[in-house]
Amino acid sequence: MPVKTKLLIVLFLILSRTPVLANETQEALNAINRGDYKTAINIWKNLANRGNNAAQFNLGLMYLKGDGFKQNFSKAAKWFRLAAIQGNLEAQLKLGEMYFNGNGVPRDYKRAAKWYLYSSKQGNMDAQFNLGSMLEKGEGITKNNDKAIQWFKRSANHGHSGAQYKLGAMYDKRNTNKKEFKKALKWYLKSGKNGNADAQFKIGEIFDQGIKHKKDKRKAFKWYSLAAEKGHPKAQFHLGYLYENGRGIERNLEKAAKWYLLSAKQNHVPAQKNLAWMYVNGIGVEEDLNEAGKWYRQAETLENQPIDENSKTIKAELHTQKIKTKKSDKKSNEEFGLYESINSKEKDWLFKNHKLSLAIGTWFSTGETSWNHDASRTSSIAGNPTSELIYENLESKIIEIQGEIKLPHKVFLRTQFGFGTINDGRLVDSDFVSAAGAASFNASQSGPHRISKSHSNIDDDNMWYLNLDLGYKLWASKNNDHFTRVFIGYQHWQEKVVAIGEEQIECTSFGGGSPFCNSPGTITNVGQKIITNKVRWDSLRIGLENSFRYSKKFWFDLDLAYIPISGLLNQDIHHLRTDLQQDPSFEMDGTGSGYNLEANLKYSLTKKLLLSVGYKYWKIKISDGTWKNLPVVGTQTVANLNDLSSSRQGVTAQLEYLF
Repeated sequence: MPVKTKLLIVLFLILSRTPVLANETQEALNAINRGDYKTAINIWKNLANRGNNAAQFNLGLMYLKGDGFKQNFSKAAKWFRLAAIQGNLEAQLKLGEMYFNGNGVPRDYKRAAKWYLYSSKQGNMDAQFNLGSMLEKGEGITKNNDKAIQWFKRSANHGHSGAQYKLGAMYDKRNTNKKEFKKALKWYLKSGKNGNADAQFKIGEIFDQGIKHKKDKRKAFKWYSLAAEKGHPKAQFHLGYLYENGRGIERNLEKAAKWYLLSAKQNHVPAQKNLAWMYVNGIGVEEDLNEAGKWYRQAETLENQPIDENSKTIKAELHTQKIKTKKSDKKSNEEFGLYESINSKEKDWLFKNHKLSLAIGTWFSTGETSWNHDASRTSSIAGNPTSELIYENLESKIIEIQGEIKLPHKVFLRTQFGFGTINDGRLVDSDFVSAAGAASFNASQSGPHRISKSHSNIDDDNMWYLNLDLGYKLWASKNNDHFTRVFIGYQHWQEKVVAIGEEQIECTSFGGGSPFCNSPGTITNVGQKIITNKVRWDSLRIGLENSFRYSKKFWFDLDLAYIPISGLLNQDIHHLRTDLQQDPSFEMDGTGSGYNLEANLKYSLTKKLLLSVGYKYWKIKISDGTWKNLPVVGTQTVANLNDLSSSRQGVTAQLEYLF
């Protein structure tokens, strides 16, 4: 049996003054305890038909609740009216509620106010509260705040928590002086201690935000907790916020997510947005972009509803004795006050900016490509190495464009494209001979040695590269301040340099009948192209990325990629060699390995814009390769490529934008 029904039966017993009535009442009570509503109803109908207002009230209540027979609002209203006319204060209250809500009778605020007034004058605190609410809003009667306060006070003095809260709110609304606010806080506290969730939330808000009072996050946490436990959606959101940021309580991201979820399920938009953000980043919950998308879409849908749909207050909510049917009473988002003053992560881009990012930056780098080959097996005069070319100090200003998109299940895709010019550099070209070669060219030095060394300036040059990576977030700390991601990807890297003019630095064979080179210090072919070199690497990358956050503004990223296999194609055009083809003159291919290292210090300029500075180092070296010439006529020479490597290093700077 419902507790309310039990209490009303006790009331009925109190009102039954004669032994006959007492006996009949006891019979009805025993029947209800046995679950025999039919007998109880027959007894009460008999008494009600004889004019007993308590029996009339209880019959009305049973028709209203549907206890014992089919729910019937019209019959409930009929019996409440009969009891109310006889002065039954509970029946007067119930009849007023039925007129207010239009249940069993046409909605009529004036009649509702009339019956609330009759009940209020007899001291019914619920009727006093409802009457005060109607006076406050001017529903059915002329709006009068002073009279509303009078009735709220009468109800509040009887211990009605809703009236105590309304009194606090009305004094708070006046906002005239500290004295009025003290009155407001006094009634908020009385209501809060009496278990009113709205008052508990309001007290928490006062202490949390320092509204006309000193901030106290611990007290805010206490009052938010009380309201949140009662299902107050705003309090649940604010409690989650305190847990997320460690204010007033030790930081606990799992509990933050729990309270955001409870609030979000009640259509509280800020909670839905914060919960989506946590799912995007795996903070307090397992990263789940599908779940994040669900909550973000729900928030967006609610925000796009017309104002009159998502912000109006349901009038019946003001009444503590609100009638409920056996059908589910669905609370709408209108009841929950969707907008907060706290603006932690409550922007429209909140969810999206963690799915896509674009960055533009620069890499001030210096590079080098060098190679040497061994043709000593095909020529008795050739040394080992036979030739060595070093393209050194290749200074470049590179523009980088980078994008990353997060996919479900902790997976991400990213790409990086860089291009630029090579502004400066030098070619060091060395040739080596065997002992027979030294004798053949009448070299001033006998035995195998470097017979020639020359320098050329680098000009008219460019480079570009492309990285494509697919990755997975392997690990993250509870608050996502630190995380580790792994990735696998493809890298294409190519450079082109043109050597102009030639200065002889060393030469041991410049005299006699068959000189190999010019005398040291000789400058020739000024402004002419000597050699064009094009080098290309196509590589598989396997990497690890670590991110360490040190504060809300700063964090450090470290990327290390190992290149287990890389394919090389290197081509030289010797523009002054008429015996060789010109595109190319020499060609080298092979396979090798290497690594890429990148470290960045990032700073958050705004929630959308990040600035980073760092350092990047790349190197790839062959482990096996072949060199060959491409003569105009005659037999092609194929030799072993001893070594070929490319490296590039320097500082980086980048701006990253979160969409």
